[in-house]
Amino acid sequence: MLCADCARGWRPWPERCEQDAGRLDLMDGRPPLPVWAQAIYQGAVRRTVLAWKDQGRAELSAWFAARTRAAAGALAHAGSGTGEGSGPTLVIPVPPSAAGRRRRGEDLLLPLARAAAEGLTAAHHPAVTHMVLRARASRRHQVGLGRRGRGANLAGRLRIRTGTLPAAPHRILLIDDVLTTGATLAACRAVLDAAGHTVCGALVLAATPARTHRCARVESDAAPG
Repeated sequence: MLCADCARGWRPWPERCEQDAGRLDLMDGRPPLPVWAQAIYQGAVRRTVLAWKDQGRAELSAWFAARTRAAAGALAHAGSGTGEGSGPTLVIPVPPSAAGRRRRGEDLLLPLARAAAEGLTAAHHPAVTHMVLRARASRRHQVGLGRRGRGANLAGRLRIRTGTLPAAPHRILLIDDVLTTGATLAACRAVLDAAGHTVCGALVLAATPARTHRCARVESDAAPG
């Protein structure tokens, strides 16, 4: 589905990336939410994700789901992202905006969340997928907003769907596409924390590189000649 050049930028195993997302630090004494990324959001990785999200390349969902299933299994085997306690882990996708869902015709993250639950369960960490979060309409899109702007744009927008969240406390793994400032994941965590559940971490497809990124793997975003 992807040529060798496009597939090369994806890591064999997910890596922690929350240190570069300032909005994940809630300044309440707790460490920032752990987030694992499968790639750096640049070059071919960025073009592939954008093609999936905004250019109608829905067939990439199967490829991303397979990667996410394997990544979740790796986290479970390493004892990461699943927390402690009884009962299955709830795998919850970050909800799309109403405009995004209308434009794409589906919730692209739902197949990834289901794949993550399958990966955790196969690794002997029972997990189930729940679509419990919804996003109210907003006048502004997150793209192009800075750290403060993203947080303000999300304030009060996220809600728990009535009757969808199990009453007993559960461990939760969030699923998202791209980690930028962490504002979206922080907002999801705050809503779920308020409902008495524990968000153990998040698994994303890719994370934007830090401004000081000097890794040799940095690529140009320009299309190949």
